[in-house]
Amino acid sequence: MAQRIKLGLVFKYDESWVAGSYYILNLLHALKTLPDEKQPEIILFTDRIEDQKKVEAIGYKRLTHKKYVPAFNPIEKVINKISRAISNKNWIEKRMNDSDVDYIFIQRRSWETDLLSNSKKIFWIPDCQELMMPELFFKRELEGRKHVYNEIITANSKILFSSHAALSDFKSFYPQAKNPMFVVNFAVVHPKFDHISINELKVKYSILEPYFMVPNQFWVHKNHKVVLDAALELRKTHANFQLIFTGKENDFRAPAYTNELKQFVLEHQLLDVVSFLGFIPREEQLCLMKNSMAIIQPSLFEGWSTVVEDAKALNKWILLSDILVHREQIKENVTFFKPKDFIELALYMQNQLQSPNADEFIDYKSCNSNFGLGFYQMLIQ
Repeated sequence: MAQRIKLGLVFKYDESWVAGSYYILNLLHALKTLPDEKQPEIILFTDRIEDQKKVEAIGYKRLTHKKYVPAFNPIEKVINKISRAISNKNWIEKRMNDSDVDYIFIQRRSWETDLLSNSKKIFWIPDCQELMMPELFFKRELEGRKHVYNEIITANSKILFSSHAALSDFKSFYPQAKNPMFVVNFAVVHPKFDHISINELKVKYSILEPYFMVPNQFWVHKNHKVVLDAALELRKTHANFQLIFTGKENDFRAPAYTNELKQFVLEHQLLDVVSFLGFIPREEQLCLMKNSMAIIQPSLFEGWSTVVEDAKALNKWILLSDILVHREQIKENVTFFKPKDFIELALYMQNQLQSPNADEFIDYKSCNSNFGLGFYQMLIQ
C-alpha cells in the first residue's frame, strides 16, 4: 500500500478575505469524502486556538497541529517590516519546522511563504485579478505579487487554479511558466442552519418585504453600484422589495467605497429599500440567502465565486453577472445579466418578484466529492 501523503495546511481565519478561510475548511470536508487509504495526513499550521477549533470541528480524523509563525522580537519585526517595504523580503529569517511534511499548500501570496522552506509547495492562485484589473491595486501590491509569481515559476512549484478562466489568464501573462498546473473546482459545505428562524431574522434585521440578497465583501470589483442603480430603477414600478447586503465593509485599497454606496442610498431616498448588515454569522447569512427572492452576484471579476457555490448548494436562483468564469461555474438556476446594465438587472429582479423562477433541485454532494478527488489527484501527480 502506498505511503499516506502528509499535507501541511496554513490556516488563519480572516474576515477581510473570508473566502480564503472557507476554502481551507471546505477542502477538509472534501478530503473527508475520499476513501480512507487516500485521505492525507493533515498537519495544521496555525497560531490561534480559535482557528484550531474551527478546523477540529470538521472532524477530520488524521489531523495534527503545529505553531505557524516563528517568534520575532519587536526590533526584528521593525527591521523586517522595513526590509519588506524595500525588497519584498525579510532581512531576518526564521523558518518553520515543516521537514516532516510532503507538501505545504499555500493560499496566500505573501512574504509568509518564505517561512516554509523544507517541504514542496503547492500554490493556489484563486484568480489573476491584479493582472487583468491592475488599476484596482497599489503599485507595491502589483510588484509584490509579480515577485512571488516569479519565485513560484523559478521553483517549478505546482500551481492550483479553481477555474480554467484563471488558468488561461495566468498563461497569457506568464507563457514561459512550465510549472505543473491543475484546475480543481472547489465546492462548499455549509454549517447547519435549520435551527435559525427566518421570521426572527426578519424582525432582527427589519426585513418587511420580499428581498434580494447580495452577500459579497465590499470590494470595488464586486460591483455593488449596479445593484443600487437597479433598485432605483425598479422602484419606479415596484415598491415592495428590499435589498440585503452582507459582507465586511472595508476595502483597504478604496476606503471610501462603502460610504459612497451608503451616501448614494441616502441621496436617492432608498433607506427603506436597502439594508447593509455588515459581517453577520454564517448561519444567519445562509438562512437569509435560502429565503430570499434570489441571490444577486454582480461581480466584475472572480476566480471561482463562493457566492455562486453557495447558491448551487442551496439550490437557490441567482441573478449573475455575465462574465466568463460565471458561465464556466453554473448552468442551472441562473439568470445572467450584463455586469454594468442596471436596466437589465432591474427587469430580471421585477420578473423574479412577479413570477419567481422555480428552483431546480441539483444534488450538490458530487461537487464536494469531486473537489476532494481532484485535489488528491493533483497531489499524487
